[in-house]
Amino acid sequence: MKKTLITRIVAMLLMLCLLAGNVFAATGTVRSNTGTRHALCTELSEQAKAYYTGDYRIEKLCSLPGVNAPKDSWAATQNNPLYTALQTLMSETQVNTISYNSLPNYWRSTDTSNDANSYLFFYADVDEKNSGFTMNREHIWCKSNASFYQLGGGCDLHHLRPSINFVNAAKNYYTFGNVKGVYDDAKATKVGNAEVCWQSDKKEMFEVKDDVKGDVARILLYVYCRWAQPNLYSNVAQSKLPPMDKDDEANYGQKVVENLDTLLSWMELDPVDEWEMGRNDQCENAQGNRNVFIDYPELAYLMFGREVPSDMKTPSGIAQNGIPTYCPSEKYTDVPAEGDWAHAGIDFVIDRGIMGSTKTDALTFEPKTACSRSMIVSMLYRLAGSPQTVFEGRFSDVAPGQWYSAAVIWAYHNNIVKGYDNGHFGPNDLVTREQLAVILKAYTEFKNLPTDGRASLADFPDEEKVTWSRDAVRWAVAEKLISGKSNNGQTVLDPQGKASRAEVASILMRFIENVVS
Repeated sequence: MKKTLITRIVAMLLMLCLLAGNVFAATGTVRSNTGTRHALCTELSEQAKAYYTGDYRIEKLCSLPGVNAPKDSWAATQNNPLYTALQTLMSETQVNTISYNSLPNYWRSTDTSNDANSYLFFYADVDEKNSGFTMNREHIWCKSNASFYQLGGGCDLHHLRPSINFVNAAKNYYTFGNVKGVYDDAKATKVGNAEVCWQSDKKEMFEVKDDVKGDVARILLYVYCRWAQPNLYSNVAQSKLPPMDKDDEANYGQKVVENLDTLLSWMELDPVDEWEMGRNDQCENAQGNRNVFIDYPELAYLMFGREVPSDMKTPSGIAQNGIPTYCPSEKYTDVPAEGDWAHAGIDFVIDRGIMGSTKTDALTFEPKTACSRSMIVSMLYRLAGSPQTVFEGRFSDVAPGQWYSAAVIWAYHNNIVKGYDNGHFGPNDLVTREQLAVILKAYTEFKNLPTDGRASLADFPDEEKVTWSRDAVRWAVAEKLISGKSNNGQTVLDPQGKASRAEVASILMRFIENVVS
């Protein structure tokens, strides 16, 4: 009895910690979806607005690059920061998993037609109550072309929908696409007297009615991102498919929609309705995560490097009003305005968490303040991912528990920055421009990246001042990390000049773009 009670208490505490850490997941009681089906959604719900915070503010998401002219849907996932961010957001906020067998219990709230005791059959929009139809649990993304069956994506409320059995049979494993009026063997499936879908058995294609096409497109986009299924609009080789869940038997990697243009056109043709937004709220209450393509359909276009249609109707209105701007330093009180040479570099390092505010009571960057040795090693430590480091009393002037302690020990052991002969590190000593070149070259060697480049310093009138650091400075100039600074109409190296925080931010931006990346 005592053991059971303790177990329950521990489980409750773990859940509270999980929910507390997931500040952007609005989990709660699942309620009946009160949204009206096929009534245009003209604004985000309050839950949707609360979901996108911190690094996942919509301004930040819209600033992330997608991919231009993706060759195929697998290639479109590669080197795609926006895709990665959306996948992370939807994955990390899913704090609960629905079982496959319990889906109908949730559907009576998420998919209701304003009656908590019934739900709408997907594709047909027919109330199941007193309909006499047999329900199938429908994988919108066909399970034979996915890494899931009845686990993971195979029991996700955002993805699984109730379907009439003979409509589900008509869909089969076919690819979504335009069929009616396109293929001569197009065959309609009726529910009552209404045609709800069409299939071509020759082409193995399946089309849904116009006012459901957007729902389908947004579900497929969700699965593509959340569950990393790469075969969205192109066939994908077995070697590139994700590993299957333990209950799955086969993933053939066939595309689930005929092409990218069809996917996006379906989403534009059938905008988000109030019911779909309400359903997204209730799915969040059940699982913790949302389908971001319901809240912001614009993100699909940005993810694929496409221009967002200006006449597209979306809940946020971004399509009509323009992509929101994102400036990482906008809340800092002392950052130079856009257009100033220092602004871009400062934005860059703040956005990546490499540099930040110098105070705890206000957001200040202090762009003109010179950088110390402790600042520089801390920046590079963060750039390296802040690896776990065991503190040791290596230097008499570096005490444990300081904001730079771990970074100093890490830099020392990786031959990036050494101490002085007297056993000191000099954490408060200011760094010169030539010392910064030497440190960045050492970091490059630590990362096993090439350091072969060397540039002539002959064009700089103060080149004779570069002595012990000459090799590193020539490398830094070759990599365009240091381009000189203006002094009385001349461009000089100023090797002994102190490196300001604004200068370091700009140099680090070029270092990451030109060398590390």
